[in-house]
Amino acid sequence: MYTPIDSYIFSQELNSRAQGEVSIREALRELELWGAGAVFSLTSYVDSHNKELSIIKDWKDLVNQVQKNKLSHIS
Repeated sequence: MYTPIDSYIFSQELNSRAQGEVSIREALRELELWGAGAVFSLTSYVDSHNKELSIIKDWKDLVNQVQKNKLSHIS
């Protein structure tokens, strides 16, 4: 049998988890919007098997931008 205090604690924990889930969904939606609007500059690269590939220029800058967005959601 649950006491009123048990029910209150359970509802507090449930509310906390729900708020965390909303934050995660918002962050994923923002990342999806960013990705949909992102423009990637490509360059050609020839690998060790002489196969030509297109790779993203300024990859480090893109990763840093995603990292900044991630950090802003953590705080």
